[in-house]
Amino acid sequence: MNKHEIFAVWGEAASRRWWRGYFEAPPPLDSDDPRHPRFDPLYAALSAEELPASESLRDCQQRMLPYWNEVLLPRLRAGRRLLVVSHGNTLRGLVMHLDGLSAEAMERVEIASGVPLVYRFAPDLTVMGHAWLDGPAAT
Repeated sequence: MNKHEIFAVWGEAASRRWWRGYFEAPPPLDSDDPRHPRFDPLYAALSAEELPASESLRDCQQRMLPYWNEVLLPRLRAGRRLLVVSHGNTLRGLVMHLDGLSAEAMERVEIASGVPLVYRFAPDLTVMGHAWLDGPAAT
């Protein structure tokens, strides 16, 4: 569904809480909805309990952080440069974690689509800063 369709069904206020909030997830998909992940061959090996029918930013972040800690951080420690490309909410969860933002502060953060956000890390991998690369969506 696009934004206008979502607003028409659930209203703009509720929709914005789901997009920008941390704790509240949108209504779950019915198990017979063709968009439900149980119909996606990529998830065929997962049990029904492992497939989310809805997800808040907190849920997404909790699903993403083990990958950050177990895969990406070791590569950074090894001196590798990484390019992370992902869905907007996954990137929101990562930015929130890296910048140490509260749920309330994260509601005001916009993640530009298709514009790289470059993080600089100290040798101990604390964040030294970040900047958007110039591009049409960065202005």
